[in-house]
Amino acid sequence: MGVVNDKTKDYFTIILTGIPGIFLYHVFYYAGTNLLSSSHDVIINYLQPVMSILFTWILLKGNLAIRRMISVFLSFTGVLIIAGLDLSFKNSSMLLGAFLCIMCAVSFVLTTVILIFTGEKINFGFG
Repeated sequence: MGVVNDKTKDYFTIILTGIPGIFLYHVFYYAGTNLLSSSHDVIINYLQPVMSILFTWILLKGNLAIRRMISVFLSFTGVLIIAGLDLSFKNSSMLLGAFLCIMCAVSFVLTTVILIFTGEKINFGFG
């Protein structure tokens, strides 16, 4: 009976992390790439590590040291310089594309935060 509960818990965690981490990630990614160039999409999507730091700090009350604050600031500044100034948001579709790319990064980070919050190791049945 304990094995069934463990597998049920694993399935729930897989579904809980799969929806934002796989499904929404790809929906936002391809929708954003459809409205922006692929290079801008990738640059904005590289905010994932920075957003991981911010979401862990905000949602899980993690530690945010001075070095991490500086790195978050520099990362956002770099993305704004590389992608933001070049986009210049001349039309609403570019703005929507940038928003969808940011949501792509957020959906991936939500998966990371969910896994940290649950603290679960998932048994995929391979071992």
